[in-house]
Amino acid sequence: MVDYKKLLFDYKIGDVVLLSNGLLAIIEENGGYDNQYWCDICYPDGIHLGAANWFSTNKLLEVYIVGRCCNEEKEKVLNELKCVMNKYSHYPIFESEFYQTIKRDEI
Repeated sequence: MVDYKKLLFDYKIGDVVLLSNGLLAIIEENGGYDNQYWCDICYPDGIHLGAANWFSTNKLLEVYIVGRCCNEEKEKVLNELKCVMNKYSHYPIFESEFYQTIKRDEI
C-alpha cells in the first residue's frame, strides 16, 4: 500500500496542466510515485471518456507535465469536462467525489 504522506506532489487535484505534447489535462487523482497524476486529457475536439492516463513531471518520459495552466485554460477544460458529464450523466464514473466536486463548481 502506498503511503501518500511520504510522496511529493507539486500539483493538486483539479489543477489543469499543460502536457509536453501540447494538450491540456486536468488532474483527477495522485499516483503512487512522486509527482505522478491520473489525468483526463482535453483533445482539440473535447475530452474523450476512457482516454485518461497517468502523467508525471519526469522529463525523461515521452509525455510529461510541463506546468500549471492559466485560469482561462482551466475554465476551458472544466467546461469541456462538464459537457461530457452532462452528455453521459448516467455513467457510474461520474458518481466519484472528483466529478461531484466539478459538478458543484468547487474546483
